Amino acid sequence: MAEYEPQRAQQRKAMSAIKKDRRVAVGPDASFCFESFETMWHQVHEMLFIEGGGEAQIPGELEAYNPLI
Repeated sequence: MAEYEPQRAQQRKAMSAIKKDRRVAVGPDASFCFESFETMWHQVHEMLFIEGGGEAQIPGELEAYNPLI
């Protein structure tokens, strides 16, 4: 996680552009975001950064997000 923090702002900006292209509007109040390896990589790293669980938290995050891809 020490490697992620210095590049976090750049990663978030890049991910915003990636997700924009992967989002499909479904009516005026809903949308679908089609996840990918890149979006899930970012999400897992964000959760580890925010929650501070370290390497011990990784298996739980992967268990939660793997069904989405």
